[in-house]
Amino acid sequence: MKKIKTLEDALKRIEELEKENIELKEELEYFKKRKASGRQKHNAKWMAIYKDFVACYENGMAMVDIAKRNNISERSLYRYKAYYQKNKSANKGFTDDFLSEPIPQLPLENREELSTDMKVNMLEYKGYKASVIYDEQNKIYTGMVTNIKDVITFSGLSEDELEEEFHKSVEDYIEWAKEGKD
Repeated sequence: MKKIKTLEDALKRIEELEKENIELKEELEYFKKRKASGRQKHNAKWMAIYKDFVACYENGMAMVDIAKRNNISERSLYRYKAYYQKNKSANKGFTDDFLSEPIPQLPLENREELSTDMKVNMLEYKGYKASVIYDEQNKIYTGMVTNIKDVITFSGLSEDELEEEFHKSVEDYIEWAKEGKD
């Protein structure tokens, strides 16, 4: 640090330090508001995986199979289970502030197939894997890509339409990613 020799230099340095102080205060506020852990509980992807977890868990799928299906660690899976049990014991049903509708149930004809053939409810296209659930009440299939950080969702009224929408969504995502790099 160089010595300040004139009043003008001192005032200039004070102004610089005040600006730096403002920036540091903003950065401190950011870190105070930020969650300490890396998990983003209750974002759209979290809730989609949670919905899928509940549907699979209630239909008797093994925990290891659910973890593989959603491409998550078993540790994360047991966090979902703890959240599920907390909601169940609190008599909340399976809704909360972030989930306005009940957890969808898989169609009856697919329940037995879940434990033996997970491909019924898992799609893959160009390396992108998606988890699929069926909402009996609304008669719609909903899917979400699970092996990327971004959220890609798609839906269809039939299995064929769902697969077509999945392919379109992946193609759109690939195109979007290429545009972002240019």
